[in-house]
Amino acid sequence: MNSVGSRATTAVPRGVCRSDKQANLRSFYNELIQTFPPMNGPGAPTEEAWRRDAELLGRMSDYSVGTLLVYGAFSWSQARTARDTFTELGAKHEVAVAMVSDDGSILRS
Repeated sequence: MNSVGSRATTAVPRGVCRSDKQANLRSFYNELIQTFPPMNGPGAPTEEAWRRDAELLGRMSDYSVGTLLVYGAFSWSQARTARDTFTELGAKHEVAVAMVSDDGSILRS
């Protein structure tokens, strides 16, 4: 995926101390990669997983993870599902979501 062919969303924890924010973001990311696994690095699917799940390639995502943010780039075909998943998990884990590729709005629940 590249920036031309993907949708991007960023999540940032809100309203709690730094260590709690990091824990919230870690929980958010760990749950997010269950649906949208990373293309590489920790949590990336194994070759065995590729063989078992033919649709895995379409859900692969490119992440940049910092101490207080997660940036995710998703294929256009997954844009609606990714946006819905990001916002649902953002609310669950008390993480604000910035709609970077949309209108730039920041969603807080």
